[in-house]
Amino acid sequence: GDIFRRHGDYRQALHSYEQALDLLAAMEKEDPANGGTRMRKANACNGAAFSLTGLGDLATASRRFHEALDLTSTGMKSEASGEDALYAASDSYAG
Repeated sequence: GDIFRRHGDYRQALHSYEQALDLLAAMEKEDPANGGTRMRKANACNGAAFSLTGLGDLATASRRFHEALDLTSTGMKSEASGEDALYAASDSYAG
């Protein structure tokens, strides 16, 4: 999704991020305690939100940014939180 988004193909980028979110949801069901999956999901939510912003769908973009914040806030509260959680949260706030 990142490559499509950076080249302005927001519709294709959004499709890629949504596919990633579907895969990550399945992974999360298998291992709910996996913080790495949660952070990847937050990054995909941010990417989808930036793509939605590019498409002019600001209401849905806002919901995706808030979803990413919810995911990262859980990650930042854990002992294992690191730079990934901070970067994902900052992207959400910047959006």
